[in-house]
Amino acid sequence: MLDEHDYQMAWSIYLICAGVMWLSVWRLSRHLWFWVADISRAFSAVALFMPFRHDDEAGQTAPALFMLAFEWIAGNTGSGWAEVAIQLLLSGIGATIVLLLARWLWSLWIKRAQPAASPPPTPGFKPGQRSR
Repeated sequence: MLDEHDYQMAWSIYLICAGVMWLSVWRLSRHLWFWVADISRAFSAVALFMPFRHDDEAGQTAPALFMLAFEWIAGNTGSGWAEVAIQLLLSGIGATIVLLLARWLWSLWIKRAQPAASPPPTPGFKPGQRSR
């Protein structure tokens, strides 16, 4: 079992690597349609950063995606596998809804902050010309 220092060090290394991976997903998805990009960004953030408690006695957690993969590779079809999968799915859906709502509110705020369009120029009038 890991002592407290090793546990903190492992999480620090994992969070740095997961952050780099999430920024990569963010950058690679910028060429996609915005709704596909938002969904992929939200689900990748949930998959990379969501913890799952694996040791109730010590209070230690592990990345939920790793717990899901470990349960699947080990062939353990108990309730742990389903619990992690359902938690990841529901959190991904929730994150997607929050991200799309934030994008919608941001677009409303930007539209409201833009000044009204200036009137079209008068026909026959050129800028810098004196009016009579």
